[in-house]
Amino acid sequence: MTTTARRSERTGVGDGLALSLSAVIGSLAGFLSWLIAARIMPQAEVGRASAVVSAFILVAGATQLNLGVGLMRWLPTSGRHAADLVWRATAVVLPLSGAVGLVYVLLVPALAETAAGDAPLAVGIVVFVLATAGWGMLVVHDFILVAIQRPWWAPWRNAVFAVVRITLLVVLGSSLGAQGVVLSWALPIVVWIAAGTVAIGFLSPGASPAAPRAASCPRAAT
Repeated sequence: MTTTARRSERTGVGDGLALSLSAVIGSLAGFLSWLIAARIMPQAEVGRASAVVSAFILVAGATQLNLGVGLMRWLPTSGRHAADLVWRATAVVLPLSGAVGLVYVLLVPALAETAAGDAPLAVGIVVFVLATAGWGMLVVHDFILVAIQRPWWAPWRNAVFAVVRITLLVVLGSSLGAQGVVLSWALPIVVWIAAGTVAIGFLSPGASPAAPRAASCPRAAT
């Protein structure tokens, strides 16, 4: 085995390890957050919040079109066109996830009622649509981070996301109930997508022209 092949193999293992660790952090954070929610609010409120979160994760997972897999293969060889690929993927995933999320929440208005709390129903619809669009792009970001040779950003991002989410849950959950749980997910998602997409877009032109690398598929946090 040549030196280049050994280096590529080590890099592939590192990418997979980073994404696996990211998935573990997300899963543990999800387990802990629901455990805390069950301790600070009635069971019925937890159930309503869980329905909203499960719904936007389901819709986002179906509408991100596995573009992340394609980007992981295309970005390393795209050179100066890397940033264009990222922006185009964003322009597909965000509107598509948001549009399908809008249709879904209109068909199941109880989700919007939970997300809105005491606010008008339109507020709940907006929260659901933004969370759906953001989560779809969040999944794609993990693949992009591998492609631009920054896979270890994924576990760090998930760790920060988990801390913020659990903090918001404790602050908002006890006073807003199910709505507080939904907001503890939606707010960090929206902030990351706004900041993270811009950061990744600017980093993408530096993607290596090396051959595409395989890596473990990241799993959405629950």
